[in-house]
Amino acid sequence: MKFCRFVTTGGLFGQPAKTRTHCLLFERGIAHDNANTFFGNPPESFTYDIQDSKIINIDTNEETGYELKNDTLIITKTGAVLERVK
Repeated sequence: MKFCRFVTTGGLFGQPAKTRTHCLLFERGIAHDNANTFFGNPPESFTYDIQDSKIINIDTNEETGYELKNDTLIITKTGAVLERVK
């Protein structure tokens, strides 16, 4: 399953504004989150589970701040919405 949203970045201090894609990819028990790549970091990967619609990082046993809704949307802790991509 893959979920994405478009994010406008830049536009401050004379930098040009760009549209970037924030995606979460879930495959074979591993989640890949590219949110940190906006700042030049590598994507984060972690073993996950879904408990009561909340996505849990099993490696740390903590909630990720992401919540799955109806298998079609992911809501972030800041309220952003990622839509399922086919």
